[in-house]
Amino acid sequence: MEKGNVVRILWVIAKAIERVDGRLTSAMASIRYRTLIPAESLAGKEFDSDFLTVSQKDSYDPADFDLRQPPDVVVISKSYNDTTQQVATWAHRMGARIVVDMCDNRLGDAGISPDDPAIAR
Repeated sequence: MEKGNVVRILWVIAKAIERVDGRLTSAMASIRYRTLIPAESLAGKEFDSDFLTVSQKDSYDPADFDLRQPPDVVVISKSYNDTTQQVATWAHRMGARIVVDMCDNRLGDAGISPDDPAIAR
């Protein structure tokens, strides 16, 4: 990365976040610890974060999501569904690196997430 370039990170999450007293927060602790706190720590250090909350029932069209610019990195955290796969595919085609944050709740039951290999592709 050349000096002065900003790395754009898109955090894909399953639960909504909100702004309280000027800071982003979530009722879900793992969203706070796995996405919001890291994003806040990176802010102002040549990193810029956007958040996308998706659910299984969402239909995703990249044109509907107003990104300032396409992301350089997509971090998928606690969001493992068809919509997340659509976002990852779109971002990969745009040249983004994809990081899948495998929360420990995904490791206990191999049958809980048949779509995880598709996200990894």
